Amino acid sequence: RVGVRRNTITYNIMIRERARSKGLESALEVLNEMDEVGVRKDVYTFTNAISACVHSGSWNTAFNLLRLMRQSGIRPTNAPYSAAIAVCEKAKVWEPALQVLKEMHALDLNPSEITLSAAISAFRHQPGLVNAIKTFQFMKVKGKRTNTK
Repeated sequence: RVGVRRNTITYNIMIRERARSKGLESALEVLNEMDEVGVRKDVYTFTNAISACVHSGSWNTAFNLLRLMRQSGIRPTNAPYSAAIAVCEKAKVWEPALQVLKEMHALDLNPSEITLSAAISAFRHQPGLVNAIKTFQFMKVKGKRTNTK
């Protein structure tokens, strides 16, 4: 049987495609399979898995994946944190979005305009309006624009 040797890259693609076609649970099955067969995870693995949480708004799962990424010793980038904020926006939860922004700041990660706009959208669903205003002020200081309506 001829096949593609599965490695981190192929698993990352499988996670992304499973999330698109079959949903979060199927994507997480692929993530767990990586452990079973001993394939190394990377920041893209976790970004894809966290992004799979957006459709269902599963912010708790997204946060567990961020924690697992940190515990795995993977150097964080903006991407998985931005994906986590997108999940918070979809779930309409502002406190977790604020927690992600604080963690990004602590890690010296610079959120993009899209990330900050998603955070503002999450804040407006709860009594987090003050946080939305603070984020907007932060964006102005950094010279960033927002695309919120």
